[in-house]
Amino acid sequence: MRLILYLLLSIVLGAWHCTVPPPVAPVKIEFTNPVAYNEYIIEEQIKIIDQILEVNNAIERNAPGVQALLQKGLMTTDSSLKALNALPGFKGDTALKNRALSNFYFYKKLFTTAYPRILSINAKGNGITNTDYEELQNLQQAISKEEFALDQQLIAAQADFARRNKIPLLENEAQKRIDAIR
Repeated sequence: MRLILYLLLSIVLGAWHCTVPPPVAPVKIEFTNPVAYNEYIIEEQIKIIDQILEVNNAIERNAPGVQALLQKGLMTTDSSLKALNALPGFKGDTALKNRALSNFYFYKKLFTTAYPRILSINAKGNGITNTDYEELQNLQQAISKEEFALDQQLIAAQADFARRNKIPLLENEAQKRIDAIR
């Protein structure tokens, strides 16, 4: 009887163990090509920018589901932050990566602080006061000012990276879309 119980317990524990996936270590990506390294960083940025543009559009249209878009944007941003934090510098050079991380943390702040505040003011509808309106304007101006400064710093870091590694820079479609809404 003990043997049967032992076998049954072994089978149950074995089956349970098979259904629990092992923890996955983050994949560490290393690049030997500076173009691919730069593109990887910019592709991560574009993922976030697409979410930001979608949220901005939904806020402007007062569309339902903005909270879900905020969560999606935050998840995308966290995923991109994780990817960039795991990324080593290119041949030891971390300047471009670090500058991009500054932008990504700013984007995270948009999803966690700025956009929720904008939504809470907008939710007042006709009850928005002059103080609320001023706060909205100040918030939007502060976002634009900080974003512009961070973008300029990232563009400069990218240009420096390209110069040091003797690669050409191509025009960024995501940057065109950002510039169009400013």
